Amino acid sequence: MSMIKTLFRPGKGRRPGRFIAAVFNAGTAGYRGDVVMWDNTAPTSQGSSGVLEGDTLGVNDFIYVQLTTATIADGQGLQAGILEGTKIGDTDTVTTIPDDSIAIVQTFGVHETVRTVATVVTTSQLSIGTIAGECAETLATDVATSAHIIIGMPMTADSTYTRGTATENKVTGFIRCGG
Repeated sequence: MSMIKTLFRPGKGRRPGRFIAAVFNAGTAGYRGDVVMWDNTAPTSQGSSGVLEGDTLGVNDFIYVQLTTATIADGQGLQAGILEGTKIGDTDTVTTIPDDSIAIVQTFGVHETVRTVATVVTTSQLSIGTIAGECAETLATDVATSAHIIIGMPMTADSTYTRGTATENKVTGFIRCGG
């Protein structure tokens, strides 16, 4: 096989992206565009394994993600990506992704609905915020002097969208988490 076939080739309707499937272990519902982190604690309802589609899973057969932690320092290095939804190409920002369900997480590439605080500009960087599931804006001048967890960069200025029943801010951003 030619190596060129494994590279992303730009074209109409294509966008670079990598995805994983994980068990969403948030204790609450999430939405497309929320930032998630790796969760290394198994839910007590399943113990060390669970059942998926009739198959009993072992402790190493699946991974968990959760909404971002409120204390940024607790999340250092645990950033997993942006919730894509229940399938690749999902655009639904109104329907919840329930706790303990399978969710698709985008770990790399362009995502059109990255949930953010207001007033994000394209000369900034996206970092883990203090509100669960939300990205904060970090200016390039702040990166060297503070403990921000950078996950990507905005490609557009912020705009609004509907997340569940609330109006939130979002950007189209290039994200790079977990590989």
